[in-house]
Amino acid sequence: MLFQIDYSVFKSKRRDALTAFGTFTQEQLESLLDDHGVELIGRWHCLGEGTGTMIVETDDFSKCSAVLFSSLGLMFVT
Repeated sequence: MLFQIDYSVFKSKRRDALTAFGTFTQEQLESLLDDHGVELIGRWHCLGEGTGTMIVETDDFSKCSAVLFSSLGLMFVT
């Protein structure tokens, strides 16, 4: 199944988010997702607004939740 994950970085955490995700390579992201059984289809960001979206594929959304849980202190995820 395909899932769309939208996010918005908390304004008070924008610097922390840019530091954390700015050093994260595409390969690292794909490896992290793959370790949880999630395939990255595509992702798009608007750095100025601190928002973005990601399309992933997995057979169980709880696998996505495991990956996203570590980012919840930096952003609102829907």
